[in-house]
Amino acid sequence: MDVNKATIIQLFGGYKQFEIPLFQRSYSWKNKHWSTLWDDIMNLVNYQGKHIHPHFLGAIVTASGSSSPTGIPRHVVIDGQQRLTTLSILLCALRDIISKEDVRQNRINSYLLNDGYDALDRLKLSPTDVDYIAYGALATNPSRAIATLSSDPIGSAYHFFSNKMKNKQNADPCQIFDMIEHQLAFVIIHIGEEDNPYVIFESLNAKGEPLDQVDLIRNHFFMRFREDRELQRNLHKNAWMPMQNRLKSDLTEYFRHSLIKDGNFVTKRAIYVSFKDHVADMDINEMEHLLRDLDEKSKVYETFITPASNSIQASKKIVKKLEQIHDLDFRTCFPLMLLLWDRFNDKKITESELCRSLDTIESLIIRRIFCKVLTNPLNLMFLTLCKDLPEFGAGNWIVERLSGFTGVSRWPDDREFRAGVETFPIYTSDHRKAKYILSRIEHNLMPKEPVNLEDLEVEHIMPQTLSNGWKQILTNDDIAIHSQYAHTIGNLTLTGYNQELSNLIYSQKKNYLTSSSLSLNRYFIDNHHDDIWRIDDIINRSKWLFNIAKDIWFHPGTALT
Repeated sequence: MDVNKATIIQLFGGYKQFEIPLFQRSYSWKNKHWSTLWDDIMNLVNYQGKHIHPHFLGAIVTASGSSSPTGIPRHVVIDGQQRLTTLSILLCALRDIISKEDVRQNRINSYLLNDGYDALDRLKLSPTDVDYIAYGALATNPSRAIATLSSDPIGSAYHFFSNKMKNKQNADPCQIFDMIEHQLAFVIIHIGEEDNPYVIFESLNAKGEPLDQVDLIRNHFFMRFREDRELQRNLHKNAWMPMQNRLKSDLTEYFRHSLIKDGNFVTKRAIYVSFKDHVADMDINEMEHLLRDLDEKSKVYETFITPASNSIQASKKIVKKLEQIHDLDFRTCFPLMLLLWDRFNDKKITESELCRSLDTIESLIIRRIFCKVLTNPLNLMFLTLCKDLPEFGAGNWIVERLSGFTGVSRWPDDREFRAGVETFPIYTSDHRKAKYILSRIEHNLMPKEPVNLEDLEVEHIMPQTLSNGWKQILTNDDIAIHSQYAHTIGNLTLTGYNQELSNLIYSQKKNYLTSSSLSLNRYFIDNHHDDIWRIDDIINRSKWLFNIAKDIWFHPGTALT
């Protein structure tokens, strides 16, 4: 390992290329980073003419890269790519503002380009594929690039430095360039052939301010393909990037859920370590197959997150089931759902079995919510189901297996569920789930003529805060226990007149409710004929709703009436 100091002249002089490998993240510096660099440069310019020491921009870690006999020497940038890229963008901005007659412009071009070379060898700095087009255009064809520069980090950085140099209060661009050429410096650490650049990258970035888990996973993947650069680029372009673009910020959790699906217990902090252990014994062909498989199955995961994405071919019935679980916003079940989809895709379970399994998962979640059963055990419950899921007959097996769980892992039976429906304040727990539950009940009541529920809101029949009008109607006992029952499902309905109803007394609200087109609100015509709404009425409606809910979110145990 060699360690040396290098000015910009030494760093970019001669024919060479600094290659940002695929495992590095794309350019991500923002205004605060550019401002810090600019302030450092301005301080140096202001001291020009005085005896000053070089200003170090930090360390650049490189390793020797592959090159053909007729190509230029390549240096793989293991660490420091953000600084190198920013400096190169700054040089582009300087080149474009300095007069064409000034010899400095040619010198800047010599720091940006390998004169006489074309294609991949021309750029002194070769960024990742994500940044290559934007940076390549900026470095090689500035007049065209500047007109089309977008607001991505490369374009934003260029505009930041250009605007700074157009400000007449700042130093002359020629002064800035002279200072950059002679006073800015790096510490260059070049590792030898016996050192693995990918492992060094991992070590540098897994300590201190760590990279995201998915960045380290990407590094590990492409480390395994380092001997075949063509395959490495092909997989990055045609497998990794489509998967990354598809899932975006959900990619890390996708990897975690994929590992759990395969029977591994994985915490959010240990995704990379678990992945590394998982692939430790795989050869390059197995790694390639794994990456392509992950890309393909990420389409399924995208459908879990966004059912309307149409990423997979699935019947309306299946998509509807996925939408229902999506609306619950409960991703702990995703590993089991991924495994069930594998079974379905391999024709080991039928569509009916898949839908029954999804119904069972939804029932488990809804019943546990109403019965206030802790959610933490669900991680281990779903891991256990993933480990033991049979190749065939998954639908009935999941029902039977969950029926045998007890304690904090239980699937609440009808008796417990009814008590929860009557007493659990579902609205204060999660008003979105309250709307979802009421919507599901509405669709169950009128399956052939469903109403668009998207614009409806949850309405408290007895208001959350009692007005004087309500207090005059209610008994003292009702008022005393109002807070216990106001947010239970029996006191909630759906309406498009939430603002109009507000704190109206029940006899006035009833006019809106009985004229509603919702089957859910026919209760106030068919089952409740009084002009008063009390706590007993809330409890009675809870029992009515329970008798519908217990069939939607079923349990194989003895049903209650």
